[in-house]
Amino acid sequence: MAAISAQTLFQFVRELETIEKILSSKGFWPKFCLEYGWSKRFAVPECCFCDTPFSAIHHHMEVYGNYGIGMSKQWGIQKGLSPLMYHLKESKMSKNLRKLLQNAKTQKNEEVIYRQLVLMKQYQAVNYHKDEGGKLKQLKNYLYYDEREWRYIPDLPNYKDLLRFVENQSELDVLKKRGLDDSTKPFMCTFTAHDVKYLIVKDDLDRILLASSIDKMGSWNENDKELLKSKIIINELINNDL
Repeated sequence: MAAISAQTLFQFVRELETIEKILSSKGFWPKFCLEYGWSKRFAVPECCFCDTPFSAIHHHMEVYGNYGIGMSKQWGIQKGLSPLMYHLKESKMSKNLRKLLQNAKTQKNEEVIYRQLVLMKQYQAVNYHKDEGGKLKQLKNYLYYDEREWRYIPDLPNYKDLLRFVENQSELDVLKKRGLDDSTKPFMCTFTAHDVKYLIVKDDLDRILLASSIDKMGSWNENDKELLKSKIIINELINNDL
């Protein structure tokens, strides 16, 4: 029977350089992303992964990019990642949570609720993402439920550092240009070479380029470099053979 979920947590990106930066820093940098579906739109620092088997990730790569890194699910559990809970806007659960927010008498009560909402996502909605040229695209009626997302949220004690209430992506981009993401860099989700299961690149040329880049990274010892290079695969193999 085919597996519904994977024992790997994947993150896909659009550029090989991003994979190189993740490897060189030995960690995933949580950056602010806009969340929709509640009475207020808010941004929260996060690192997102999908719990999807190889046989089903082709569509995910089409949306988010042809380069990826696959991490051990056990690593994710140890680092405190959590699978998201998906909600329907008109479900009883969503309505009850909106009522709780409306009736929150203190900032402390509101904080408790929002700390739960950062681990929830709409079942289906518009998907906003940037294409390879940096242009914001929209996919209507996108089924987020299929992503089986797991999320890393840094444990920031200050509520004001965890959430930013913004109306749209343009407003968030302005805050990012002012250095909003800099505050979360000390809270990177770190890993070892043994935690990495796959490094996915677009083609054979990228395989050579990534291997060469790993050889130059001073953050890894020689054994770790060889281990990382052994994890490189091209997505053509995934699409055609797996």
